[in-house]
Amino acid sequence: MVMADTGYFDSVSANLKTGVGAQVKGISEGVKANSDAGVSPSVNALDTGVKAAAAIG
Repeated sequence: MVMADTGYFDSVSANLKTGVGAQVKGISEGVKANSDAGVSPSVNALDTGVKAAAAIG
């Protein structure tokens, strides 16, 4: 891996923004899909919590 003019923390920060941004987008799309399917809010919250825990862990 070549780090041209960016420092280590700049590189890590860019990678985190890319990874976490994609995961958050996936979670929000899941909430919308559950809403469109008529899933109850409590089930939707549980589903979102499980996905968020998996994304973080």
